[in-house]
Amino acid sequence: MPDFSEKQIAKFQSAQGTPKDSVVFYGFLPMNDIVKFKQIDKKYPADEQDGIKLSLTDNSGFWLSTPVEPGSTYMISYMKGSVQGGMTTGPESFGGQMRQVTRFNTNVWDQEFSENMQYFVIKIPKEPGLYCFGQYMGSEIMVNAQAGNPTKIYDQRNIKEKWGKNGNQVIVNGLSQLIKAYKGTEWETLALKEIDKYPECKRL
Repeated sequence: MPDFSEKQIAKFQSAQGTPKDSVVFYGFLPMNDIVKFKQIDKKYPADEQDGIKLSLTDNSGFWLSTPVEPGSTYMISYMKGSVQGGMTTGPESFGGQMRQVTRFNTNVWDQEFSENMQYFVIKIPKEPGLYCFGQYMGSEIMVNAQAGNPTKIYDQRNIKEKWGKNGNQVIVNGLSQLIKAYKGTEWETLALKEIDKYPECKRL
């Protein structure tokens, strides 16, 4: 995964909130160009999170919040992305002659979600600190949403149910990126402590 530019991480360097009173949540949402989250629990202040701006060459889908209120609830409120949807081959006419032509299909989504469309919801832990919500393909989220079904969250507590022995690697991959974005802050210090809990995993 590539390093971030100073512009990409500026908002994380100056963000309010510390590991003593806030939560930073992170994970991977590949196939998406933009993902926004909205805080929907009326007991907490309104907030919208738009993650980190990724380069066109980064397909990891890494997503990272600024510090948020412990115990709050966030849902995906906007998602834009695409995925190659396979190939189709069929006859087409060129200058009066029929030829077999193969075309690559792309599935595209550009979707806003209102509060009655809670198809990807993250319950922020009540304890301050870092929280990994896991990894989910954009197409997976959209297929579920179009069927009216929420995507099941496999977070750091049950991540191995979905990713098996690679579950811890998902967490470490996220921590590796978080360390870069929050470099020089208390969040970097905490992430370095967290990543040491997974000595079997490769650091990026």
